[in-house]
Amino acid sequence: MLVYVGHELEDNRILPYYYVQNGSTLRLVDDTSMRGQMLRINVMLTPTGNTIRLEVDSQLTTNKVKAKIQDQESDTVSAPKAA
Repeated sequence: MLVYVGHELEDNRILPYYYVQNGSTLRLVDDTSMRGQMLRINVMLTPTGNTIRLEVDSQLTTNKVKAKIQDQESDTVSAPKAA
């Protein structure tokens, strides 16, 4: 995959779409080395400031990660409070 300033370049876009200019540096990332790896990520919830820790497969789509965040969030809210 090609990456420019932290963004993966999509195959169907032209370089000016990403503001690539003369002298810009693109990174070629071998994403095959990460396939199937489990990633431990921390997600800070901006409304509350709470942090959720997740372990996710590196090949999950953004939508699936969002669903895991929502599941974890609802589990945290519904968990009984310690007395």
